[in-house]
Amino acid sequence: DSLACFRHWPEAARDSLRDYVEALAKYKAGLLAEARQARAVRTCTGRTIVAEKGRRLHAGTALNWRVQGTVADIVNTACLSLLDRAAVIVPVHDAVYAIVGEADVDTVAASIEGEARRHGLPVEVRTSVRR
Repeated sequence: DSLACFRHWPEAARDSLRDYVEALAKYKAGLLAEARQARAVRTCTGRTIVAEKGRRLHAGTALNWRVQGTVADIVNTACLSLLDRAAVIVPVHDAVYAIVGEADVDTVAASIEGEARRHGLPVEVRTSVRR
């Protein structure tokens, strides 16, 4: 529960983040109501994640499906578009591990950023080159 956790934060943090936490709690409650009615959550990219029959939905589940599902949509789509450039490409949660030529590092980053922006989502991609 975001609000319950928030009550344990230092007062200075509560003062500066109160509006955010309250907006997050309101968003989660609205998303949960939608998810319970539809028995599904739609990611920001438009994919539907359907709840298993008999599964109890709570606000954390609905929010995680929306956020993590959206990240998976972006990362997996970007990885598929890079298959012909990479010797190895592995999506892991919110990261992409790839073995590509040094000249293709920027292409990998641009592919991920482009896929996110195609859905109106701002992202920042960081790359690391290891030799």
